[in-house]
Amino acid sequence: MKAEQVKLQNCAVQAGIERMPVIKWEYSQKDAGYEQKAYRMIISEGTKKVYDSGTVYSSRQNGLEADFPLHTHKKYQIIIEITDNTGYKEKSDPAYFISGICGQSEWRGKWISNMTKKPFFTGTRFDVGKEVSAAYLSVCGLGQYEAVINEKKAGSSVLNGSWTDFHKQVHYQTYDVTEHLCSGENNISIEVGNGWYIADTSEDRHFYTLNHRYQPYGKYLTCMVQMTIYFADGSQKNVFSDGNWWTAPSPALLANVYGSEDYDAGKWSGYSELYHRTGKEKAVEMKEEDLPGGHLTPMLYPPVIVKKIYETRKITEQGKNCYVFDLGQNMSGQFEIHVKGKKGQKIKITPVEKINAEGRCEKTTETWCNYILSGGGETEIWRPKFSYAAGRWIMVEGVTRKHDNDVLPCIIDVKGYFVTSAAEDTGFFSCSDKRYEQIHDLVKRAVESNLNHIHTDCPSIEKLGWLEPNHLMGPSIMYLKNVDTLWEKISADMRAAQYEDGERDRDTGCFPHEYSAGLIPSIAPRYAKFITDCGEGSFWDIIPWGSSILLAADIQNQFYGNSRVIRENYAAAKKYVDYQYQKYQDYPSIYHHSGSEHFIRHGLGDWGIQQNKGECRENLETAFLFKDLCLLSEFSFINGDREAGVEYQMKASEVRDAYNKALLKYDEASDQWFYDAFDCKDKKITQANQAIPLYFGMVPEEKRTPVEKSLLQVTGKGRFCSGEIGLRFIFRTLAGLGRNDLIQDMIMQEEHPSYYRFIQQGETTLPEFWRDDARSRNHDMMGQIVEWFYSEVAGITSKDGFGSIRIAPQLVKDLKWLNCEYHAITGKIQVRCEKRAETCYMAVTVPVNTHAVIHLPQIYDNMVYTCSQPDVHVQNGVCHVPGGVYEFWSHH
Repeated sequence: MKAEQVKLQNCAVQAGIERMPVIKWEYSQKDAGYEQKAYRMIISEGTKKVYDSGTVYSSRQNGLEADFPLHTHKKYQIIIEITDNTGYKEKSDPAYFISGICGQSEWRGKWISNMTKKPFFTGTRFDVGKEVSAAYLSVCGLGQYEAVINEKKAGSSVLNGSWTDFHKQVHYQTYDVTEHLCSGENNISIEVGNGWYIADTSEDRHFYTLNHRYQPYGKYLTCMVQMTIYFADGSQKNVFSDGNWWTAPSPALLANVYGSEDYDAGKWSGYSELYHRTGKEKAVEMKEEDLPGGHLTPMLYPPVIVKKIYETRKITEQGKNCYVFDLGQNMSGQFEIHVKGKKGQKIKITPVEKINAEGRCEKTTETWCNYILSGGGETEIWRPKFSYAAGRWIMVEGVTRKHDNDVLPCIIDVKGYFVTSAAEDTGFFSCSDKRYEQIHDLVKRAVESNLNHIHTDCPSIEKLGWLEPNHLMGPSIMYLKNVDTLWEKISADMRAAQYEDGERDRDTGCFPHEYSAGLIPSIAPRYAKFITDCGEGSFWDIIPWGSSILLAADIQNQFYGNSRVIRENYAAAKKYVDYQYQKYQDYPSIYHHSGSEHFIRHGLGDWGIQQNKGECRENLETAFLFKDLCLLSEFSFINGDREAGVEYQMKASEVRDAYNKALLKYDEASDQWFYDAFDCKDKKITQANQAIPLYFGMVPEEKRTPVEKSLLQVTGKGRFCSGEIGLRFIFRTLAGLGRNDLIQDMIMQEEHPSYYRFIQQGETTLPEFWRDDARSRNHDMMGQIVEWFYSEVAGITSKDGFGSIRIAPQLVKDLKWLNCEYHAITGKIQVRCEKRAETCYMAVTVPVNTHAVIHLPQIYDNMVYTCSQPDVHVQNGVCHVPGGVYEFWSHH
């Protein structure tokens, strides 16, 4: 057996890691029939072996930590030696990674600035007189930056500069720039823009968080740079930022992270002129009191890239000197203009997500870019560098389409550069009913538009890391993309956002909420502070949001076998659950409640059941407290904290019993058990109020079937009625009851709430709420149906990082065939299933070195299957198989 796809699991770009590499590998199907009995990991730096695990008898092939000291800016080689079940040993091809700056004391670069809040260039020249064997560059630019060596950009990513709480952690990126260097004089320049570090806006343009207690993280934009050059003769040279570097203003006059960027092309003459002009000002080394306060650490999650370039499909005129370019796809994008005109002429570029019934643009926000031409007679091409926006239509004002117009510039073309996380694609879904594919792709495009340096809530209005989709959408996203390292980063953001000892806030609601130590607020990083109760509950302390510290980590472990995140989150999770449990205990005094009930009720309930509205706070939020207590008990046992595990088990039982006593009701007239809505005087049976207790395991065993019946009664017409909090659990519970037919009816309705309604309305990404006029047109929070496509229709699931796999496809209703692929952390899984005349064909690919339980479809009565592999025996439609490729045919 030969290990393939050997790489660092905890470092998306294989560069910049400073400690504890975590290694993974896969196998190809040519090794089917063999199993890994042992592995040996050997890591070398040059010719020197620096780590040797020795022979480890284990079948594990991911999540393997190599604990040894790394050194700054070194290239390391990994070799994996596998012993299979026959005793045969085989080594992998070498894999490589590059270390970052290994220790704060290793940083020789200085924080430098031009002492302004506006974008600027800084750089230096250096000589290379010998043959270069390798060169590695580490850069931190606050807020965002672009690094260029000899007029060639370092790396292929865009929007560089991580989004973090800069008071807690500051990320740098590491690049291999060996090919950028030349013999003789070399130049490096860094252009720094604002990002989230120092907000900037003008002309009343949109900057959402300025009205929500945003605070700048520093006084001036700044950067720090360190490069190590290795020569063929064994010597090395260091280049690092200091007060000897030059600075120059950027032609970017405004860099607003929400998508407004102004650019004066007349102030740019190219890198050659920038490198060599005289009179450059010197950089200033920052004073300690002006430095960012966060710990400097490598950015190990996927960078942001341009995934696709969209061409204009149609151009329409909208009023005098105004044209609209239709790109055919709503997206998170940087929109490029091609224009020709005179020096100093200015045009306005506005991305738009909506077109009204009259065909005119409707702006979601006041977001636009200004471009000032350089003139000179050539076509000028420009797109923003430090920001992105959302749109399908690009409105360009102050232009003409006539090339011979001497008064106005001529707009020639517009392109859309779709920007998203470089997280690898992992899912593919196709089937005979093309409506499934349309819904799948609608959600996928919204997911991709919202994967950036964080998981955003939309690329147009807020761009904030609201936390609840990280678990509610977690499975759907993880079927589509490998977000293991991004979710690790989001966990770090949550831990950084948690209220520390002594930190307190209080809002202004009818029952003023106290925020104190242990709270994980609703967004991370804290680029705003929502501590005003608007009458709908607290937007700052919402338990399904903060519960991501547990729930998202649990899902991440199920998909990637990543138990590290459970260990890393454990202390924060304990503080958070203790904080919420105290709120639960204090319920009577907080709300002046005279009854015996205890609840969590300060959040938003089932948010999104209508636009900007939730319901049933006590029901939903207290259920999440129960689930948190259960998970925290499990995490305690995983972390060897048995005493805490038992304590949280007891508290979970207490909450469950009180919950059932208060909310589980019997109606004699209908002979019906159900969970009533606590916030409603009259009997109210909602789908979410039944599904969540059922899914979380809160229902007494003897009442489970009656409550299931109540759920089926309120979904019997094939329509769901739910916001984002209840939606996933309605789908999961109905699927568990074998009612995938109801789920198909729900998602295919022609009126809202419905996914297919959006397809019929011509949407190209999923909107925010269940309505045609939803605020955001590119929101993925309601996209939880994608999990159903993979876990139920294709039937691909696992609870242990896809070492053990369950495959149980469902040809729902009139589906004739399906074809689904999921590239799990252990390798590619494929399920193909086809319904034929009274027979069924199925082909399954299971990753080598894993095991699968395959449940074959029972479409017709008395179906018996045979397998292409003669040693595979199917009993009652079920078989157990090791990794390999299998075909099955049914017969009577």
